[in-house]
Amino acid sequence: MKKVLFSLLMAFVCLPMAFSQTKDLTVKQIDTTACGSFSLDNVVYTTDTVLFRLSGDTAYIYDVTIDTGSISTNKVVEACGSYLAPWNEELTEEGYYVKDTVVNGCTRHDTLTLTLHPTYMSDIEYVTAGCSYIWGDTVITDTEIHHITLKTSDYQCDSVLRLQVTSFSNRDTVYDTVASCGRYITAWNDTLAASGDYNNTVTDTVTNCQTTTYINLTINPIYNDSTNIESVIGGCNYVWHGHTYTDINEVHYATVQTVNGCDSLIAIKIESYTNNNYDTTFVEACGNRYPQNGTWHGLFFENPDDTNHLAPLGRTFSAMVADTVNGCITNHQLELTFVQKYDTIVRRGCQEFVYSFDSRSGAAGVKDRATFTVSGEYDTDVNGVELYSRSWSSQCITHHHLDLTVVVPDTLPRATPLNINTCDKYYFSYYDVSLDTIFNDTSFLFQYPFHDITNNMCYDSTINVNVIIRHSTHRDTTVITCDTFTWDFNGRLYTASGVYKKKIEGTTNYQGCDSIGQLTLVINRTPTVTIEGNWILQPGEDANLYANCSDAGVKYKWYKGNSSTPVSTSDSYTVSASDENVDIHLETSKDYSNTVNNSTVNNTCTANNWITVTWNLGIDDVENYMVNIYPNPASRVLNVQSVDGVSEVAIFNTLGQQVLRQSGNGELMQLDLGSLASGNYTLRITAANGEQTTRKINVSK
Repeated sequence: MKKVLFSLLMAFVCLPMAFSQTKDLTVKQIDTTACGSFSLDNVVYTTDTVLFRLSGDTAYIYDVTIDTGSISTNKVVEACGSYLAPWNEELTEEGYYVKDTVVNGCTRHDTLTLTLHPTYMSDIEYVTAGCSYIWGDTVITDTEIHHITLKTSDYQCDSVLRLQVTSFSNRDTVYDTVASCGRYITAWNDTLAASGDYNNTVTDTVTNCQTTTYINLTINPIYNDSTNIESVIGGCNYVWHGHTYTDINEVHYATVQTVNGCDSLIAIKIESYTNNNYDTTFVEACGNRYPQNGTWHGLFFENPDDTNHLAPLGRTFSAMVADTVNGCITNHQLELTFVQKYDTIVRRGCQEFVYSFDSRSGAAGVKDRATFTVSGEYDTDVNGVELYSRSWSSQCITHHHLDLTVVVPDTLPRATPLNINTCDKYYFSYYDVSLDTIFNDTSFLFQYPFHDITNNMCYDSTINVNVIIRHSTHRDTTVITCDTFTWDFNGRLYTASGVYKKKIEGTTNYQGCDSIGQLTLVINRTPTVTIEGNWILQPGEDANLYANCSDAGVKYKWYKGNSSTPVSTSDSYTVSASDENVDIHLETSKDYSNTVNNSTVNNTCTANNWITVTWNLGIDDVENYMVNIYPNPASRVLNVQSVDGVSEVAIFNTLGQQVLRQSGNGELMQLDLGSLASGNYTLRITAANGEQTTRKINVSK
């Protein structure tokens, strides 16, 4: 095409020469090769071309060749196992590649973001076979290595399974145990009617492979009792094996199974029907009516001896009614007995006993009361009224037999005091009177009238009580701290505010009372803060970070790099694009004002978070930086967070010894550092996908 165009241009140049001999035209040909494109007179050409330009008496012919192999590329590629880069290099590791090459004197710039999905090649599975081996849809009769290519579920990459049959025995043996009813037809079409052991050998005419089948056969019998017809008599009808029959002298058949599961045939014939059915209902009822609501086949029964809803025991009724359904008479028998209940109640009283029971008026919630002053057994009160209770839902009466012991009071003289010596406090309570004095070393005397039954003794008098309170020795400690506190007095870790006491074992003071340590503890909470936003960026992007915290009154300080001056004191901060990674430190604090022992004490709890804002990271580096650890330094609880999930965290001391290890299955894992001493440690963090990264932390207590 270029030659044709060139010829036309030459003809165009030569025409003026043919018509005018007065002035010569100079022709100059310029051959040039351009890298990717060629520009002339502000026009850009990207394919091979021939250009003509006339300047005065000179004609310029440009023969332009475009080298397309030098055109730069910027690709994002996913591939299986490996990838052939545009610069003809086979890549076997995923990542971000930048390549500059010189092609025909032209500089070519290629960028490639490559994600590789794995392909798999299994180990060879070795098997032995009889005459052949079936693997998937393939029948194998040789000892070559065979392959099956599958696709992975994530990116449909090839995975290859391999199998080799090492040898063939050329003979298959099949053993089978069979139970059959009456007879059995074998796979080789023999009909067997007797139990026993059988075998048969078959030779494949194609593979010359023999297969021998051994059968242990049990023949279970089939019974036919259809000739032995059972004669039966029905009521209004006859139900037999799920079927209802109303005819007479007809033979009916049913198929049943023996214990061995074989079908057997039986037969019956109905000779006659009695046309009558009977049922009997036995009932024990409380109250004066049955049923309490509704009727029994249209009837109800009342107890004529029931006076004021108090029916005597043993009243029995018998009734029979009949109904007809489908021409069949059914007789219903009722045996009804009105019953009552009895129980025995054992009680004790001091000088007297008041018994409460249901009122004879029969009104719900109304009680009668009987006062007894003499021991004995009672069924009625002093007026002859029965002691009973009633169940208002069933109208059933329960008669009570009262077994009563009345104890005569024993009087303690007023002049005999009760002397009590105790430490710190004494609690003295009888019924609704109580005394509770704490840390009072002043002796005092009080008088108290009371009555009670103790060990079958009844007291009813005024007693003088002389109480002397001695007190323990206390060592008081007041602590205001953040999150947790370990009391060196007992080595216990506390996570909540409060007043705590601990006895000093084996020690008493001069008064014979305990020595007690008392801790007044105020725990303020360090604000829980995480840094959110995108800190893994492409070149030229800004990082918009913000602090996620649900607490009120939190102060924020953002530090950039190693600077000691905060760059922001709000809850957010924007990091401008940079060519280098930038370390960001967020300090969060909350001020507390606590009132302890009538004094106001201020306390500040501070947490620290560190992240690194990165630009243009490779894939492995991105995963490494997507781990967030806070607070650092930590005193008790350390949070490890990763968008890829945290499956395990191991902590090592400066000697490389593992001092703590914990497993998890979420994006956030909390570790208890209570067992670790203050100092520097290394964390090994394993993500859910198996990737590992390390971090440094400081434990400060």
